[in-house]
Amino acid sequence: MVNLAKKMGSFAAAVVVAFGMGSASNAMSVHTLNLAQLGTFAQDAVLTTPGVTQVGPSVPVAGGVNFTSEFAAVTGAAMAAWTTDPDLNIAVDAGDAFALNIKNQNFSPWDFEVFVDEVSIGTLPGLVPGVTGFIQSGALASGEIDKVTIKISQIIPIGTDTSADFRVTPVPATHVPVPSAAWLGMATLCGLCLVRKKNKRSQLASMY
Repeated sequence: MVNLAKKMGSFAAAVVVAFGMGSASNAMSVHTLNLAQLGTFAQDAVLTTPGVTQVGPSVPVAGGVNFTSEFAAVTGAAMAAWTTDPDLNIAVDAGDAFALNIKNQNFSPWDFEVFVDEVSIGTLPGLVPGVTGFIQSGALASGEIDKVTIKISQIIPIGTDTSADFRVTPVPATHVPVPSAAWLGMATLCGLCLVRKKNKRSQLASMY
């Protein structure tokens, strides 16, 4: 019985080591923008189609910030861009992610795209009115997030609609380490299954 326990303990430890689990350093953090950072968004004149005007960001409402991009003076393919303070300095570890929620508060579908330091992390094409879309990046490299940009685009006019109204809300930040005890418990169960399977085979063999 002692030997069995030792074998199971060795097996469990081997599984934990093999999977590289059991350390908080293996956790992935999902970063977002707080309300103060959302309040730093301003029109990006370089990326915005000439003639498009913007209103916002608003005072935080219901945990988010409202924005309006007005396209009344333009026709055809047009884009509006909002960019945060270029010195957000959000520290990230390798493997972390960034995420935001965007709700279309307009009466027409609009296309949204989010950039982190000039790199696109996701799109919400034709986001339906009244719907909140979720965008999360893939694994980021270690370093800092300096700025975030949101682009809104559409073919203007959309019927009689010429403005894009939307709300951006933070995504609850997470940092979830995989507990060593959980992996050790899973590995121990695997060990039990293997031992029981081996004993069953031995019993069947002794019958013949």
